[in-house]
Amino acid sequence: MKLPGRNIFALTVCLLACSPARVRCDDWSTVTFVGKWASDLNVRRHVAIAQTNMLYLDVLANMRTEESQAALLRIAYGEIGDWRAPQAAGKWSQNLISPVNARALLAARNLDVQKEGFRKLSGHPLDNALLAKASQALTNDLVQIREIIARLFLSDTNVALAEEKVRLISRSMKTTLACRDAGRLERSMENFCEDGLPAGEVALWVQAGSLGKMEGVTVGMIREHLGSETGVLHEFEILAIAYASNPAARVRHATLAERQLAQAIYATNGPAFFLGDIAARKQLHGVLRNSEILTARFAAMSFLSWRPQREDIPVFEWVAANDSFISKPVDPDYFQMAGADQGLRGKKDATTYPLRFMAEQNLKRIREEVSPGYLH
Repeated sequence: MKLPGRNIFALTVCLLACSPARVRCDDWSTVTFVGKWASDLNVRRHVAIAQTNMLYLDVLANMRTEESQAALLRIAYGEIGDWRAPQAAGKWSQNLISPVNARALLAARNLDVQKEGFRKLSGHPLDNALLAKASQALTNDLVQIREIIARLFLSDTNVALAEEKVRLISRSMKTTLACRDAGRLERSMENFCEDGLPAGEVALWVQAGSLGKMEGVTVGMIREHLGSETGVLHEFEILAIAYASNPAARVRHATLAERQLAQAIYATNGPAFFLGDIAARKQLHGVLRNSEILTARFAAMSFLSWRPQREDIPVFEWVAANDSFISKPVDPDYFQMAGADQGLRGKKDATTYPLRFMAEQNLKRIREEVSPGYLH
C-alpha cells in the first residue's frame, strides 16, 4: 500500500534527515544526500529535459514528488552546469518541510547554492558540523554569503559557541573588502536615496551588527579579535561594541513571542536602558562626524536613530548642518517618510542630504517624543 504522504515531499525527509542510520550530519558528500536517486532513470529524464527547457524547473517544483525534488537537487549540484544550479536550489528549497533539511545544499560546490542553504538554515541551532561548514564558507570571496552566515550565527542562542562565532566573524570581516564583489554597489539599507553603497562595506555593517547582538558575546571578546584594527574595520568594530554594550539593542525580535516579550521589556525600562554604554555611544558620534566611509556613517546613524537620546543632540545638530553627502530622493520611498519635502516630487534635478534629513528627524523625535521607552 502506498502511503498518502508520498507526494508531500517525502524525499526531503528520507534523504535529508540527519539521523545516524541515514545521513551523518558531518557528511557533506553529494552522493550521501542524493542516495538512490543518483541512478534513477525517471530522475535522469527530468534532469535531461531541464537541460533544454528553461521553464522545466518550475514544472519540477510544482510536481512536488520524490523524483522531481531529486532532479532539482541534482541540478543544484551542477549536473547540467552551474548556470542553472542556483535557480534549481531555490525551487528545491521552497518545497522543504523543515529548514534543517537545507543542509543538503551545503554539499554543493556552487557558492550561490550554498548561500541558499545557509539562508534557509537561519534559526536552526548550530552543531559542530554546521559550524565547521560555515567556517569554510566564510573563507570564500562572496560577500553576501558572509552576511547570511552572520545572521545564521545571530539566530543561534548557544552561548557555548559565542567565542568561536566571534573568532569566525572577526576573521571574515578582516577579508571582506578583498572579496571579488566587494565593490558592487547596492541600494542603501535606508532605501530612500538613489546612491548605492559598496557591497563589501554593507557586509561589514551586517556582520558587525550581528556580532554585537549574538548571545554570549562580550565587548571584551570583540576587542580581543578586532581591537588592533584600524581604518574602516575599526569603525565597524565600534559599531559591534555599541550593540554589545547596549542592553536594549540586544533584545531579540526574531519570532512573534520574542517581539511581544521585547515590547514588555521596553515598557518597563527607562532611558538608561536604551542609552547603553555612553563611551561606546560617544565613539559612534565620532564615526558620524569624522568617518570618510559613507557606509560607516549610515551604520552609525542607523544605530542612533533606533532610540535617539538627549546625549545624541550635539552630533545630530552637527550632522544636520554639516554632513556633505548629497543624493536624489527615491520615489516612493522618500516621499512616504514623515518630514519628507513633498515639493521635490517630479523634479528631475531634485537633491537631498539623506544623513542631514535623518539627523533632523531624530532631533524632532527627541524634542517631541513622550511615549514610554523614549525620553521624558
